Amino acid sequence: TFTEAAELLEKLTPPRLLTSDELMARSRVLADAMRTDDAIHVIDRATGRLPAIPAIDICRAKAEALWKARTRYPEAAVAYRACAAMGGAHAAEDMFLAARAFSRADKDADALPAFNQVIAQHPKTTWADQAEFHLARTHALAGRWKDAAFAFDEYVARWKNGKEKREAERYRALAHLVSRND
Repeated sequence: TFTEAAELLEKLTPPRLLTSDELMARSRVLADAMRTDDAIHVIDRATGRLPAIPAIDICRAKAEALWKARTRYPEAAVAYRACAAMGGAHAAEDMFLAARAFSRADKDADALPAFNQVIAQHPKTTWADQAEFHLARTHALAGRWKDAAFAFDEYVARWKNGKEKREAERYRALAHLVSRND
């Protein structure tokens, strides 16, 4: 098993502690295998090793491990929100992933304002494009067809070459049809 292999590696002669980079690589493998708690434990161990890992990278690694678990979306949302608050080059992405995690956890009351926050704070980014599409899609999936139709109209008008344009047009037509706006 992984645990036995990890213990064996730690007992090699001569003993050599894994570097923070090696521990982070290990945590990614564990996260991919959906061993979330093990991944987070390894990330915590990497925090005290050299070379020093920036706090934002630690935050994002933990959030990603929670996301990959597929059963811990509420925790992933909170973690990504914390990462977004730290700023940095990935703040818009982290904010979007927080909103998506809330959405995947069926927490629309948290997801919708989070999507709107991405759109408001990062309006010309691919993350705003994605947020606006998923905001409309969230309305559709909840059966709020008039809200969905309006939101898809907004998406199609604003994002003429948007990443989800084709899918948005399909949802838009369906939303208008179901809301009796033939």
